[in-house]
Amino acid sequence: MSALAQQDPTLKDSLQRKDVKKDKTVDLEEVQITTRRPPFVMRKDTMEFDAASIKMMPQSMVQDLLKRLPGVRIDASGNITVNGKKVSKIQVDGRDFFGSGTDAATKNLPASIVDKVQVTKYKNKDREFSQLVRPPEDEVVINLTLKADQNKGLLGDVQAGYGSKERYLGTGMIHAFQGKTRMGVYGAAGNGSPEMSSGMAVMISGPGSGGISESRNLMANFNEELSSKLTIDGNYGYDQQHNTVDRLTDRFNFLDNGGLSYIEQQKSISDNKGHRMMANIAYTPDTLSNWRIMPSFSYSPFKNEENRFATSSDANGLVLNTADSRNRTDGNRWSMQQYFMYNRKSKDGKTSMKLNWMLNLQNGTGTQFNHSDNHFFSPGAADSSNIIDQVNYTKDRGVGNTVGLELSRNLGAGFLIGLQYNLNQQSNSSRKSAFRNAGGGLGYVIPDSLFSNDSRNTNIMHQPLLQLAYRRKQLEIALNGGMSIIHQRNRLLLRDTVIRVDQRQFSPNLNVNYNFHDRGSLSFGYNISPSAPSPDQLAPVADPSNPLLVVIGNPSLKTSLTHSLQASYNHFVPKKGISTYLNGSLSFDKNRIVTDATYDTLGRQIQSFRNVDGSRRMQLDAGIQSSHRLAGLTIQPGLSLSASNNRDVGFINSQRNETLQQQYGLSLSCSIDYKEYLTLSPSASLNFNNTGYSLNELNDLSYHSSNYRMSMKLQPVRRLELNASYYYQYNSQIPEDFQRSSQLLNASIGYRFLKKEQLNFRVAVNDLLNNNVSSTTTIMSSYRENVQSNALKRYVLFVLQYKFNALGAGV
Repeated sequence: MSALAQQDPTLKDSLQRKDVKKDKTVDLEEVQITTRRPPFVMRKDTMEFDAASIKMMPQSMVQDLLKRLPGVRIDASGNITVNGKKVSKIQVDGRDFFGSGTDAATKNLPASIVDKVQVTKYKNKDREFSQLVRPPEDEVVINLTLKADQNKGLLGDVQAGYGSKERYLGTGMIHAFQGKTRMGVYGAAGNGSPEMSSGMAVMISGPGSGGISESRNLMANFNEELSSKLTIDGNYGYDQQHNTVDRLTDRFNFLDNGGLSYIEQQKSISDNKGHRMMANIAYTPDTLSNWRIMPSFSYSPFKNEENRFATSSDANGLVLNTADSRNRTDGNRWSMQQYFMYNRKSKDGKTSMKLNWMLNLQNGTGTQFNHSDNHFFSPGAADSSNIIDQVNYTKDRGVGNTVGLELSRNLGAGFLIGLQYNLNQQSNSSRKSAFRNAGGGLGYVIPDSLFSNDSRNTNIMHQPLLQLAYRRKQLEIALNGGMSIIHQRNRLLLRDTVIRVDQRQFSPNLNVNYNFHDRGSLSFGYNISPSAPSPDQLAPVADPSNPLLVVIGNPSLKTSLTHSLQASYNHFVPKKGISTYLNGSLSFDKNRIVTDATYDTLGRQIQSFRNVDGSRRMQLDAGIQSSHRLAGLTIQPGLSLSASNNRDVGFINSQRNETLQQQYGLSLSCSIDYKEYLTLSPSASLNFNNTGYSLNELNDLSYHSSNYRMSMKLQPVRRLELNASYYYQYNSQIPEDFQRSSQLLNASIGYRFLKKEQLNFRVAVNDLLNNNVSSTTTIMSSYRENVQSNALKRYVLFVLQYKFNALGAGV
């Protein structure tokens, strides 16, 4: 009664009056008071959405639920962003679900079992032991918390389909939830579009991707909380993909006196397999310490065959050379990684220590057969030709060690100090033995030293760092001062040559983070990051797989350093469902590794690499999304803008060519839902590109592209569901003899049977207009390129699917 009196002043006054009769009692009927959780709350750096506040169709999956959340965008490829930041993984009750991807949870878990959706910065529990102030993450993690009665039992889904043009699919998933123990198995196989499957994608296809693929996948996942101190996570994955590509490439190579046209027709067949195993063992003996061990192993055999016919012509259309080549490559790669981490805090919680070590072993072997028939035409002189018929045996090994030590102390009054030291050591060996065909049935027995290489590369980098920081309530400021000390040693055994490169770079970093309570955040950062050249960029031997485009490494390359400035602003208005973001970045490079292209009189390109200064990149992204509800209707419009200004540097026949590229983009999207009956998702994007070159002989480029999409899910009556999606894309830069525009229309109709509608039969049609195509445009400092590849066209698929949910009270 006292609580009620505090809320009602008139009642309080009445109770305080002396004339109240204390011996009189009044029997009140039972009153139940229920409250509804707010649809959105902000808890420190975590956004939390109440899933129950969002009306969903009975058969909706987590992917459908996420699309209804403010600030969440899911593109045509399934990539998820929240307020402009990429979602790196989706967890279930804080644990990984079928590895670290996003498809497993979004496409296989029903939305009805989710209680809350939490969006937080990408971080692990090990950071809780550190006092250091770190820059804001560019990625976020979504955690799905299950309803209290939905964390025990079985959840499963199996489907099979077959259709025209021998298209098929099959998927199966079963996951067991038993409180702190979880186990799951998922398998998929198919040669159709992922849109035809309601589970994880079984094939990469659709607008913007090329080739016809057939793939098989198998995944197993295990999570066990043995005690409050010890948890074990493990998963195994197997992938097999067979891809057939028919590709036409139209490239214009820039020259200081004009340019060369390069046309290539390529047909390739590839078979790639992969096995992956990973475990994560975390031991927390008390609140002051934490141990973590993460071993992983992968093995990937591969095989590829390709035929290509290429022609180079000058600016007047005169043919300079042709190449008819056939290549076959097979081999395997394996890698093993061991990660160890130990964290410790003092009893007063003011001092922290972190020690980590990562060992990385890599090994790869391969055999490549190259056969090419090449012809060269020289005006006013005799034509020439040659034949390359050789085999290359390659063997690459790598050993990497990364050791880190971190000490941090809270000095009081919000001030912090931290010491950090990182040692990175990478050793690579690369051996390539080339042999020419001796003919006469003798085989490949003639050593070819021109295309052979045997090298050892060692890179050692020391990075000591001191941080002075201030953390108070919503504000974090950190100033870091450090050094990057780099030692490179490249040994060319066949040439008896050793190349040494030593670099020292002062590396200051600045981080400023501010949180507006439950309204958003503001952050600013500056840092310097190194990037060592790859073994292929260092190897001083030619790659003969394309005789008209020969790539040779440069063993004198230095490590490049990138200076980066980043700023981001996020703002949320939970009651109105409005979210906005603004992200900006500026970076410039020292010793950036760029392409150095030269051409001979017969139009052959020799491509190498060199270090150069002068490159920079500027990027600005902004967006706003809101949510409006009215009488069963939910409307979520969104707007995003992007702008970039980049300057790249390349070399053409030893002349420096600077490319200034400006890009502007506009995207509009909207999600319209009417109760559980209808979902409409229209979107449109426009992009404009202007590219200029410093060489006067090169013409500037200006083009635009547009993409439009409309998807619909309709349930006019119970059990019946209609789906349709329409894509349109256009690119003005693509040549007229290519297909500048394409349209893709997919549709399906399904009906659910049985008492709880677990059985679903549907008929789906991919590419009703039979117009799907894959086209891409690439613009670099030394060339511009348009590529068109084959894509999956029209077919019909008949699918039978059965779902069962035995979680909690589900049957």
